[in-house]
Amino acid sequence: MTNSEAPAPLRLHDTLKETIQSTYRVEQKLRQTQKFLKSANRLSAITYNRSWGSELNQFEVVLFSDLRDPQEEGLPPLTSREAVAKLTAAQRRAYYKGYYPDGRDRCGDQLDKIYEAIGVRRKTSRRRA
Repeated sequence: MTNSEAPAPLRLHDTLKETIQSTYRVEQKLRQTQKFLKSANRLSAITYNRSWGSELNQFEVVLFSDLRDPQEEGLPPLTSREAVAKLTAAQRRAYYKGYYPDGRDRCGDQLDKIYEAIGVRRKTSRRRA
């Protein structure tokens, strides 16, 4: 018996099953696309900060390495050197852990590593003689 010869409830069941499977595939593709867009946004923000943000002192917010938004974690946006300088010790640790979750870059100052993670050249206050 073909699908067109099956009783109406069976045809409806098959159609519903196909629709659910199709919806699931669309949702998977949507999640993949969202992840790709977040990755692209992250790289774009780092590139902007590296190219213009350091000079203008106007940074784009950089998502954590796992693509979470720091602001959704309750952290202040790092949009300038002043914003980075005002971080509390707990906020610095949270940003550091967000950008380096596996602790692979334990060497050096946390602020230096945060600046590096967001693509900003840190200005030093040292003067050359």
